[in-house]
Amino acid sequence: MDWFWHMLLICLVVIPVTIMWLAVAFELITRKNLKSWQRVAWIIVILILPIIGSLIYLGYTWMTAGRRAPGRATALPRFGSEGSSAAANAADADGDLASLDRLRRNGVLTAAEFEAGKRRILEGSTPAAEPSATRTQTVDESLQATVTDREPKHGAPS
Repeated sequence: MDWFWHMLLICLVVIPVTIMWLAVAFELITRKNLKSWQRVAWIIVILILPIIGSLIYLGYTWMTAGRRAPGRATALPRFGSEGSSAAANAADADGDLASLDRLRRNGVLTAAEFEAGKRRILEGSTPAAEPSATRTQTVDESLQATVTDREPKHGAPS
């Protein structure tokens, strides 16, 4: 009956811990946002203390998830700065233009629809450039363009 407990220990402890350790090591090697000294330090920690080091690394990455890396730009607005809404609008416009271009390349939008959408995005990012009377008219056009954007074109992948 001694073999049963050995197999149970191997199946429920040794194999899962080994898989966790290998996953953490692989993640450390492939992770792009670590400096080289940080990568080396973490690898040394998980080599010296495999179980505890892996658990500490997993806990650390869980606690710091979502924080931006130092030196990286972020699209989130900074409160208290004057140009925060302009920066957020520019980031939104960039993302919208990229999505619009992807839809055009995939054949979902025609060239005319792409140009109309691009014009709408660029005009929407600078509201001071157009009067309010034409602004209400573009809302209806915007709704119509949204409906036609959702409909797949003939021959386009769905």
